[in-house]
Amino acid sequence: MASLRPLGDADAAAAATPTVSSSEIQGLKAEGNRLFKDGDFSAAAAAYSRCIDACKQAEKLGSEASSEFPSEATPYCEPVKSVLAAAYCNRSMCRLKQQDLRGAEADSRAALEIRPDYSKALYRQALALLQLGDLGASASAARRLLRIDPKNAEGARLLMKLNEAALQEQQQHVESRMPSTLLDTAVDATAAEKKRVKAFRDLGRLAQERESLHETLAKEGLLQRLAVFLKQQNVAANAASAADFAQVPAGTTPVVSNAPVPAVVEAAGWELLSSLVQYSPLGMPTTDGCTSSASSEEKVLFKVNEPLCIPPHIKACRTALRRIWTSEELLFTFRRLQRQGLLDPPADNFASVFAADGTIGSSNNKGIDPRRWRGLSAAFLLRVFGHSKQSESESFEHDASFLEAVSSALDCAEASTVQLAALQALSGAADARRRLGLKAKALALRHGVERCLEAALALLSAAVDKAECGGQAVELEAMERNIELTVVTLLRLLGDKERAEADGVDMQRLADQLLSPFLSCCHSKDPNKQAETYVGLKALLFLMTADRETARDFILQGSLLPYILSAATGEAAAAAGLSGTRQQHQQQQAATALILQCLDFLELRQKLLDDSGVDAILKLLRDETRPEALRAKLGVALARVCVHSKVVKEEVLERVNLFILLEELLQQLLQRQQQPGKNKKGMDDDLARCVLELFFFLSLHAEFKSKLVELANFPTGSKDLLRAVLDVGAQFCSNSGSLPRYLLCGGLCNLMKSSADKDRCRKQRGLHGGVDLDESQLEELEAFYDQLPAEAKPVPNGQIDLGDEASVCSLRQVLLERGACKLLVRACTAKPLPSPNVLLAAGSSFFLLAKNEKNRGLLVKEGALRALLTAIGALKTYPEDKRDLQQAAAQLCISVNPALFSYHDALDLVPVVLPLLSDSYELLQYEGALAITNLTSVNEELRQRAFSGDAWRLLGNLLFSENDLLRAAALEGWCNLAGSSKVQDFLGGKTAGKADVQDLRLLLAFCLETNNPRAQQAAAGALATLLNNSDIAKALPKYDNYQNLLKAFDEATEEQGPLLDRLVVSLYNIWGEEAQEEGEKAVKSRIEQAVEVHRHKLKGLSADLAVQMIPSGQPEGSRALTASIET
Repeated sequence: MASLRPLGDADAAAAATPTVSSSEIQGLKAEGNRLFKDGDFSAAAAAYSRCIDACKQAEKLGSEASSEFPSEATPYCEPVKSVLAAAYCNRSMCRLKQQDLRGAEADSRAALEIRPDYSKALYRQALALLQLGDLGASASAARRLLRIDPKNAEGARLLMKLNEAALQEQQQHVESRMPSTLLDTAVDATAAEKKRVKAFRDLGRLAQERESLHETLAKEGLLQRLAVFLKQQNVAANAASAADFAQVPAGTTPVVSNAPVPAVVEAAGWELLSSLVQYSPLGMPTTDGCTSSASSEEKVLFKVNEPLCIPPHIKACRTALRRIWTSEELLFTFRRLQRQGLLDPPADNFASVFAADGTIGSSNNKGIDPRRWRGLSAAFLLRVFGHSKQSESESFEHDASFLEAVSSALDCAEASTVQLAALQALSGAADARRRLGLKAKALALRHGVERCLEAALALLSAAVDKAECGGQAVELEAMERNIELTVVTLLRLLGDKERAEADGVDMQRLADQLLSPFLSCCHSKDPNKQAETYVGLKALLFLMTADRETARDFILQGSLLPYILSAATGEAAAAAGLSGTRQQHQQQQAATALILQCLDFLELRQKLLDDSGVDAILKLLRDETRPEALRAKLGVALARVCVHSKVVKEEVLERVNLFILLEELLQQLLQRQQQPGKNKKGMDDDLARCVLELFFFLSLHAEFKSKLVELANFPTGSKDLLRAVLDVGAQFCSNSGSLPRYLLCGGLCNLMKSSADKDRCRKQRGLHGGVDLDESQLEELEAFYDQLPAEAKPVPNGQIDLGDEASVCSLRQVLLERGACKLLVRACTAKPLPSPNVLLAAGSSFFLLAKNEKNRGLLVKEGALRALLTAIGALKTYPEDKRDLQQAAAQLCISVNPALFSYHDALDLVPVVLPLLSDSYELLQYEGALAITNLTSVNEELRQRAFSGDAWRLLGNLLFSENDLLRAAALEGWCNLAGSSKVQDFLGGKTAGKADVQDLRLLLAFCLETNNPRAQQAAAGALATLLNNSDIAKALPKYDNYQNLLKAFDEATEEQGPLLDRLVVSLYNIWGEEAQEEGEKAVKSRIEQAVEVHRHKLKGLSADLAVQMIPSGQPEGSRALTASIET
C-alpha cells in the first residue's frame, strides 16, 4: 500500500514513522456515503468522524515531514483538505437528519473555514440556522451561497422561504406589540405569571412612549377590559354587576374567572392603570421611574400657582375611568386589599419577577409574600384615586369614599409605601384646588378632612417613633415632607381670608383640635411623650406656614412661648432624661424655627423679651457642642431681636458679638465643604442659608457696615468677610428656591441703603402718583403724632439705623469691587426666575448703585440693565416699588449711550421709562424725558415705539411746567421724535385737514423763549425736522405766531450757531415749497429778505442754504448743493 508521502531518499528512521494511506481515507469517506444512502445516519456520521480524524492525522504527519525534509516536500496537503471539508459537510447533513442542529451548524462552519466557497456547506449551514430560528444568519448564509453560485436553485428557494419567514415573524412581533394583544396576554388566566406581568408593563411603556395610545385605550374599550379584570378580585365579596360587563364592547372576550388573580399580576394591572391617568404638574415622578408629561424643570416655579392644564390624552383616560369606577368601588377594592393584608412592596418592585438574564420562566417570585404585592396594588390604587380627584378638585372634600380611603391608608403602619401614596393622593387634590384660587368654592371643613388631618399628624408621630427604634432617617425625612405638604395645603385652603364670611372656618378650634393632643405633652417629663412634643412643634410650624395669624393667636392664647423656649434650649428633653439624644436635637430644631417665625410679630417678639427669651437663646448659643446649623439659627434669632428697639439692640450686642459669630460660621462652612462625604451637601446648604439669614439681619445695622468697610480696607491678605459672604451667596444664585436668593439680594440692598434713603422712602410712601412730603410737612406730621396719647399712637415694628450716606457710599464702591453687581444680576436672571421680592431687592440695589453717575457704565457692562428690566416686568402690580427701578433704568439711559444697548434691551426700555413722564415728581419727569430723548436718537424703530406708547403727548404735557429744565428736556424729546415718519404723518395729516395744530403753535412760541436757550434750540430743531413734511411746511406760514420764527432769526446772534442752523433749515424747508398763490410768494420773498439781511451771521450749513435762498446768489451748482444736503 503506497504512502501519501513519497519516501525518496529519506533515511530509515523516517520510513519507520506511522503513516495514513490515501486509500484508507477514501475508504472511510466511501463507507460514510454508503451508510448515508442506506439511511443509517448515525453510522454514517461515525464513519465521517473517522475520516475526519484520519485526515487530521495525515495533515499533521505531512506538516512534520515538510519541516524535516523541505527539499522533498510534496503538495499533498491540498487533497487531504478537500476530503476533510467534504467529510465535515457530509457529517453536517447527517446531523441535520438527526436533528442535531447546533452540531450540524458547527460542521458546516468547519467545512467553510477550509473551503470558503463550498456551496454545499453554505446551503447546509443555512438550513441548520433556519431550524435553530436564527433567520437573519440563515438568510446571510443563503445570500452568500447565491453570490458564489447564482444558479443554485435550492439556495434561491431557501432564500425566498427565509424572506417569507422574516416577514411573518415581523408581523407576529408587531401583532404581539399591539395593545389588544398585550392586554389579551395580560388577562389570560392560563398564561404564566411572569408573561402576564411583562405584558402589562410593556403596555404601560407603550402608553408612555405614545400619547395617542391613551385615547386608543379609552375609546376602543381596552380600558374597560382592564377595569373589569381588576374588579374580578372583588367578585367573591360582592358579585360584579352585569353593567360592568355590558360596558365591554362587542367582539371582545370577557375576562371572568372564578380563580383568583395572582397578587403580582393584579399589582401590574394597577400600575398600568395608574400610568394611564397620572399627571404631576411639577414634573415629579409619580410611579416607578415614570415622569408625567409635565413642564420641564426650568419652568417649575412659573407653574406653581397656575391652574392645572391636564393634557388631553390624560384627560380622556380619566374621563373613561370615572365612567367605569365609582369612588365606592375603589374604596371597596382598597378595603379588600387591606383585609387580605398589606406590606411594603419588594425593594426592586417587579424586577424580582424576572430572572437575572431577563428570561421568562424563572421562579424568583415564589418566595415573595403576596401581601407585598397587595401593598403595591394598594399604593397604585390610591394614586389612581388621587389623580381622579385631581380632576374633580373643586369638590373632592365632599367625596366621603376618597377621604375614608386616604385616612384608612394613613393607618397602615406596616406599609409606609401605602401611607405615602395616600398623602400624595390627598395633597395632589388639595394642590389642584389651591391652584383654582377664587374660581372654586371655599374648601368645606368636612369630617373626612378633619379625619385626614388627624391621621397625617398621627402618622408623623408614628414615623418619629419608628425612627427612634432604629428606622432610617431618610424615610422619616421623606414622610415629613409629604405630611407637611398635605397638612399645609389643606390648612391654607381652610384658612383662606378671601372666603365669604358664611364659609368661614373656626381655625382656632381646628388648631386646638389638631395640636392640643401633642402640645399637651410639652410640660411632661415622661420620655415616651417627647416624640409627641416634637410632633406638636412641627404641627405648629405647619400652621405658621399655612395661616400665620391663626398661629400667632394660638400661641398667644395658649401661652406657648415658654414651652417653645424650653424646647429650643433643650431643657424639656433634658428634664425627661433625653440629653444629647436625637429627640432633643429634633425638638431644638423645630422650636428654634418656631422662634424665628414668632419674631416676625411684634406681640410675640415683645412676649419673648418679657419671658427672658434673650437669656435662653444666649445660653444655648454659648454651648459650642450644639450643631452648627442650630447655633446659626440661634444667632439669626438674636439678630432679629436686635431690630426690635435701640435698647434691645444695645443689650444684645453687649452680651454677644454677632459679627464674630458670623465669621465663625463662615469658617465652619468652609471647613465642611473641604471635607469629603456623600450626605453633607444638604447640611452644607442648611448652614449656608443660616449664614445668609444672619448676614441679612446684620446688614440692617450701621455698626456692621462700618466693620465691613474697615475689613475691606485692610492690606492684601487680611480677612475679607464681605467676599466670603458673597461666595456663599453665589452658590444659591441659580437655586430653584427664592428664599436664599432673597436673603442675599435683600442683605446687599440693606448694605447699600442709608438712613437718608430710608427717610426718602418713608416720605414718598403712599399711593402711586400721590404728592410727596417735603421736610417741613414731614416734621409737622411727626409733631402731630407726638401729641397723640400713647394708646392712639401707631406701634412701631422695629427700629434700625442704616448709617450715614457717606459711609454707605464707601460700602457701595466696595461691593462693586467685590462683584456684587454680577451676583445680583445672576440672582435676578437665573432660571427659574425668583419671586417678586427677590427682584425688588435686586432692583433696589441697582437703583442705589446708579445714584453715583460713575457707576452706571459698569452696571450696564455687567448686565444690570437686563436684570432691571426683568424685575420691572415682574413688579407690574407694585407701581410704587417699581418707580425706583424705572428711575434707575432712566439714569442708565442718560449716562450710557443707548446705541450700546442690545436691540431687545433698547426696545424694552421705552415702555419702562415712559410712565416716568406722568409721575408727580418733577425729578422723575425730567430723567424720564432725558431717557426718552436719548433712546429716540438711536433709530427709527425706537422712535416709532415711543410714539406708539404716547410719548409725544406725555412730553407735550411737560411743556406747561414751570420748571425751565423740564420744559427744555420735553422739547428735546419732541425734537428727536419729530424725525419719525409716524409723527410727521400724524401732524401733517392734521394740517392737511386745515386743522390748527396746537403742537406747532407751541413750537413756534418756544422759538422766542430766549430766557431758556436750551428749550429755544430744541423747539427750533423740532420745527426744522417737522417741516420736511410738505403739508406742515405749507400750513405753518398761515399760523398767527409764524412770525416768531422770523423774529427768532432776527434776534439770534452769531455766537448762537446751532440755533441759527436750525432756524435756517426751518426757513429753507418753507422756502423750498412751490409758491403758486400771491400769499405763498410773499412768504418766500420775506424769507429771502431775512436771509439776505442776516447772511453775515451764518456759517457752515446755514450759509450754504442761504446761498440757495438768495435770488441774486443762484449759481449754476446750487441745485447740486441742495441734492447733496438732502442726501
